[in-house]
Amino acid sequence: MGRGKVELKKIEKTSNRLVTFSKRRQGLIKKANELAILCGCGSNSLLPQWEVV
Repeated sequence: MGRGKVELKKIEKTSNRLVTFSKRRQGLIKKANELAILCGCGSNSLLPQWEVV
């Protein structure tokens, strides 16, 4: 049994959007590092760092 579909929509509240982005960014960095270890090569990631000003 697979996961259900998730409706994608913009997170209106800025603080919630930044928290979500931060968690996703950490997950992407972790996966890139794991892939680099498995392949025995380096990896580069260009991810923006957004902040509320």
